[in-house]
Amino acid sequence: MVDTVIIEIIISLSAILNPKRFKPEITGWIFEDMGFKKFINNPTEEEKNTWGYLPRLTVLQRVRTLVLKMEFSVLKMISGDNINEPEGNHTETIINRVREVVENMGVRLNNEQIKKAQVLGFQPSKNFILSEGYNPAFIINEFRKADISKKFDIDCKQYRNGGEVLQFYSNQHALCFYDKMRDDRKPAKRAFDKDRTENQSSLFESKKPEILRMEARLKGSKFKEVFEKIGYGNPKPTFEEVLDKSLSQKILKYYWEYFFGDNMFLFDMRNNPQKVLNLILAKYKDKKMNLYRVFGLVGFILCSRDEDGIIGMRNVVSLYKPKNNWSKTKKWLEDFSKDLDKSYLHGFIKDIEVQLDKFEPLKLST
Repeated sequence: MVDTVIIEIIISLSAILNPKRFKPEITGWIFEDMGFKKFINNPTEEEKNTWGYLPRLTVLQRVRTLVLKMEFSVLKMISGDNINEPEGNHTETIINRVREVVENMGVRLNNEQIKKAQVLGFQPSKNFILSEGYNPAFIINEFRKADISKKFDIDCKQYRNGGEVLQFYSNQHALCFYDKMRDDRKPAKRAFDKDRTENQSSLFESKKPEILRMEARLKGSKFKEVFEKIGYGNPKPTFEEVLDKSLSQKILKYYWEYFFGDNMFLFDMRNNPQKVLNLILAKYKDKKMNLYRVFGLVGFILCSRDEDGIIGMRNVVSLYKPKNNWSKTKKWLEDFSKDLDKSYLHGFIKDIEVQLDKFEPLKLST
């Protein structure tokens, strides 16, 4: 499901019904001073308490052109929270809702303008219900062990109850995981979702599900590359097109495979050294592999599963062997991870992969 979107629409001066809502105020003389200006219309706390969730609006003057830029959560616009995910096709519902809300905020649009709006960025997302006693803090700490490209920075915020937010990010895109239940119980300033609503907070007052949230965050400059990977032909989608949940599903499955496809062996529960040794000997029984390499691979695998994961191990190795070819070294792990028996993986892997495949809406009642 798509959550936050950033879209922009070219508008006329007459579309601005209430210029005083913008800061600075938009005047009828705006085009006399041709240039580039920004006029902001963000909802106040009082307005959100009165009207519920509202988008952030910005009018940009680009010489003689006015552009309305909007940033909002599609899910919150529909249901007041980004936990419950809508069933079926909700395109017309959200288009009508955006038009009504934006008009109340002082800008008149028609449905066609909203449908064909240019998308500057959007965030496909999915909430996963966890089984078997797993919790997001444990899973996030496990995901930190993955071998992630140096193109990405890694940010893992840890609170008193363990790691709760993990981001792999660059300037153009990011993949985020966080503990949805605990995030909604934090003060707004400390929460990852800083624009949450009163409605979504109330969902956890009586029930205590364990929910892991996954978000891919894409800027327009990354659309073409990612869309080619998933077989989607339009590198410049409209707002109407990004509402298609199959697009969100394909993107999230692509990021899941991109970040964790070669790292699944990290989540194998067989961590006893002699069990790992037996596993390696059985896997390579038909290949000539000397014992020094066998024992080296055992150590390599166990070190990879340590608290700081593969990146921690890579940093240790580079400290003592700065000229080591890491790509060549990790080939051992790539060969070992092929044809992995997934029946020994932690149960949360199955939770995520099954729910990504089904991509059914999550529903929590208040």
